[in-house]
Amino acid sequence: QKIESGEKKLTMKELIIIADRLGIDLFELITLCHDETKTTIKETRKDIQNTLLMPESQTKREKIFIIHRLLLDNKKTNLEWFNLYLFFAIAFKDSVDFIFTPNEDDLLYLNKIYEDKTLFTLVDYRIYLNCLNLFGLNRSKFLENKLFPIQQKELRNNEFITTAFGAFINMITLSIYSKNYNKGFIYLKQALKFENREIDYFSKIQFMFLEQLLYCQKYKQQNNHKKEIEAYFKAYNYAELVESLGDTRQSTIMYSDLEKIKEDKELDSPEGCNFIFDKPLQQV
Repeated sequence: QKIESGEKKLTMKELIIIADRLGIDLFELITLCHDETKTTIKETRKDIQNTLLMPESQTKREKIFIIHRLLLDNKKTNLEWFNLYLFFAIAFKDSVDFIFTPNEDDLLYLNKIYEDKTLFTLVDYRIYLNCLNLFGLNRSKFLENKLFPIQQKELRNNEFITTAFGAFINMITLSIYSKNYNKGFIYLKQALKFENREIDYFSKIQFMFLEQLLYCQKYKQQNNHKKEIEAYFKAYNYAELVESLGDTRQSTIMYSDLEKIKEDKELDSPEGCNFIFDKPLQQV
């Protein structure tokens, strides 16, 4: 706080220590903090969000191509750029002229970056959330092992907490899709334990819905039909609550999964990143 208010200035030795804990060199740290770098990243983020809202047209396709080239040129400059690169892939995955999908080379690059990293900030959890959407739980495991359990939670702000909850939600959802229900319950317990301040109302609903989905599928495996039906109707009530709050997009996804359960169909992971409660704009 003293540094942010200008009461204290960091020494070169302190800057080197911070860079080392972030897993980057001193030059990259200084570049990342430079006002021009921050402005360019901020403008690119805004461009991506504005382009998302454009109707399909030649102008939009040209804009996507320009942003794509910019991100390819800068993605390894720092992790903020790399996160934008991942988010771009998620944001335009359904575009008529979808250009690329991050691949194994990108995972290898991240693996190398995080190998010696010991200090983690908001951008690291955003990257993990985007990697979950793009690569799934197993291929993002190296990041999970680094980032969880979350340390120094007392220093985290609301934006960080929202991102962390988003990660937990997708982790639990992927566990349901992969039928690893025990792992899903472990993630749920970690999520509820992580933030000792009051969880916001909508996040509570999300976790309570997912908890009942976990129980529903677990009881189905155990042929405990009475408990399965009880969990199903509890989950259905949460879907109705979300709909009544005006979030029809999320309630539609919830009803869809509940319908599959009712018809005894497999709860398969949908293509791409359309997970329960997935909101790509929150990950940028």
